[in-house]
Formats: sequence, C-alpha cells, structure tokens
Amino acid sequence: MILPKIRDARFITVRRGGSLSDRDHHMLAIWAAKCAEHVLTYFEAVYPKDNRPRLVIDLTLAWARGEIKTNEAKKAAYYSNAAAREVTGAASRHYQLARRLL
Repeated sequence: MILPKIRDARFITVRRGGSLSDRDHHMLAIWAAKCAEHVLTYFEAVYPKDNRPRLVIDLTLAWARGEIKTNEAKKAAYYSNAAAREVTGAASRHYQLARRLL
C-alpha cells in the first residue's frame, strides 16, 4: 500500500481539509519528480522501451506548472504504478522508492 490509512494533514491540500497550500503542493510535486529523475536511469537500464515512468515525471512537472489538469496527472500516475508492479531487482527497489515520493 502506498498511502497509510491515516494520512498526515500536512500532505493533504487545504480544500480537502488538510494544511497543504496549492503553492506548497506544487513545490512538493516538483521535488518528488526531481528525486524520481535521479533513479530513473536504473529503471530505463532494465526496461529501455518502457516510457511510463518518464511520462509521469514529465506530467507531474507539467501539472506543477499549471499546464495540465489534476485528472490528467492522476491518470499518468496509474500508468506509472502499473510499471512499478511489473519490475524486479534494483530497478524495482529504486523505482518503488521514487514512486512513493510522487
């Protein structure tokens, strides 16, 4: 499971009852995408034809810049999660870590 049953209000947006501002939410997404970029090479070395992780990183950054809507970014996250379920070994370990950050 990616998210705990009881979520920390600091990571829930204000409009959903938490304390995370939109500005901070965007900054957190950018930080997470940049962290994921650092381990993406491990995944791509094993699965060079699978562009789902790179796509979700690009779409996360586009969302943070206001270029796409949240629903489109969420859809990309589902594709990325599917990629994570299919990998094993070092690519899996590094990718699982990066995925938790996104």
